[in-house]
Amino acid sequence: MQKVLGSRLLCSTVLAVFTAASGVPAAWAGSCTADINGDGVVNVQDSVIVTNNLGTSDGRSDLNGNGFVGPIDVLIVEGNIFNSATACSCTADVDNSGAVDDRDLAQVRSDFGLAGCAADLDFNGIVEANDVNLVLDVILGLERDPRADLNGDGFVNSSDAVIAVETIGLVCSSDLNGDGAVDAIDASLLLAEWGPCP
Repeated sequence: MQKVLGSRLLCSTVLAVFTAASGVPAAWAGSCTADINGDGVVNVQDSVIVTNNLGTSDGRSDLNGNGFVGPIDVLIVEGNIFNSATACSCTADVDNSGAVDDRDLAQVRSDFGLAGCAADLDFNGIVEANDVNLVLDVILGLERDPRADLNGDGFVNSSDAVIAVETIGLVCSSDLNGDGAVDAIDASLLLAEWGPCP
């Protein structure tokens, strides 16, 4: 718990310094503007989107409004990930009850050690046909998404499609940071958000 709080303080301090130095409006550093994918919370998925758009002029990822996506935009997103006061909802509210509580902790404990959530490419908490279709679209060249390389071999091919198909139905709502596994990091995030949702 102390490490998570230390990370929040460090991230908030770094964000404040860069915000002041870059001229980023203070309101952006404390709002849901960084919720790039519109899922109601600023999380790792938003950071992935902004990072994938570095060097482009993508309007939704250009959070400081300077015309291109750069490191400051990544810092704005990442600063909001660790600041639960700016969350649009609770990432750790696994059961969507409006509070992070014993039921959410029980679910994370139950899912602890679960792997395979990397195939939840649309981040809706369950591996389903949409995720398989995204992998197939990348294989066919219709989409470009490096996350579809589910086995990490550097290529998106039939092996990745097999992984996605084999994990259909896997519920991933306890993978709070979206890294593909339910582990100590997710438990730390849950404890950091304990209590009523904002």
